[in-house]
This record gives sequence, C-alpha cells and structure tokens, in this order.
Amino acid sequence: MKDYTQFSFIFIGDTHGFLDDFSKQKEIIKKTQPEIVLSEQLQHINLESPEDYEKIQQEKKISNMVAYEEVEKLIALCKEQSIKLKGFDLETFGFDKTLQEVIQGKRLPTHEEEQKIEEIVKKRTQHHLKLLKDNENTSQKPIIVILGTFHLIDEGEIVKTVKNSLLIRPTDKEGKLLLEPPETIEGITYTETTR
Repeated sequence: MKDYTQFSFIFIGDTHGFLDDFSKQKEIIKKTQPEIVLSEQLQHINLESPEDYEKIQQEKKISNMVAYEEVEKLIALCKEQSIKLKGFDLETFGFDKTLQEVIQGKRLPTHEEEQKIEEIVKKRTQHHLKLLKDNENTSQKPIIVILGTFHLIDEGEIVKTVKNSLLIRPTDKEGKLLLEPPETIEGITYTETTR
C-alpha cells in the first residue's frame, strides 16, 4: 500500500521488544511525514516543543515501566523531523507499585490483583479512545499511533471503533498476529489492513 494520506490514523503494532519495532516505525514516519505521533510507551508525556525534547533527552527518564532507551530512537527521530510526539497512555500504564511488580514478572498476582489489572486494561482502552477522539482532525496528515499489538487485535475495541484507519501489525508466517515472543523471526512480516 503506497498512498497513506487517505487515512486519519495509521496504527503501528509494537511488540515491546520482541522485534526491532523502531525500524518499522521509522519507515512509516519517513514515508508519511506526520505532524503528530502518539506513542503508548511515552505514557502521559507530551513532547511538542524543542524545549520538551531537550528536557527529556537530558533527564533520560520515562517511568518505572518504560526505560528511556526503549524510546530513545523514536524521540530522536521525532525531534529531528519536528514532529509532535505525544504520550498515548496513563502514567505507568495506570499500575500502582504493587501491580507494577506483577506486570514486570517479579511475582504472581493474587485473584484480586488479576481483577484489578483487567479493570485497568479497560480503563486504558477508554483513555486510548478518548485521546484518539481528541486528536482526530488536528492534522491534515495521518496521525501515527504506536500501540502494543495486544491492543490491536481484531476483536479489540480500538480496531472495532476507529474507522478510516490503517493497521500495520506484525504477523508470523501463518499470518497470525504476533502477541508473544516468536520461536523464530523467520517468516515474520508486517501486514497492512484497512478499517
């Protein structure tokens, strides 16, 4: 697919490190020259001015849940291209310190914590949808949305709700959405689907 200009949003599935996610992000950003990129990994942080970029590049801090190095290349690219890079999630993804330990695999969750995590995931989805609505029609160019592949499943609320969008998602050699680390990267590709 060559003409990206017809879409309001272009979603790029992020594996959070299973693959070299930045390569695909850079490719699409270079092709589309967006004014705005929304990034789940930046959580609640917005980088809209040269001063914002300078500050984060000096502090090198995102949160307990995301290391600066995970988004360093994206930050540098968006700064270089004068793109507004906006956080697309809740601070620490909405998880308090005890739930952060569970998410980071430091311990198993209790039954109550599992329920709480489910509630937070729903809250995050509603927050994502609100931010999409808030940013819709704020640019003449497509808005790039970098979001965990888990949020971009066909049955998910974002995919079912947001129209006039392009989904660029990593898939395995059978064409299944990549939701966990693959046994091999052989045959993995990015599939483009319109909504």
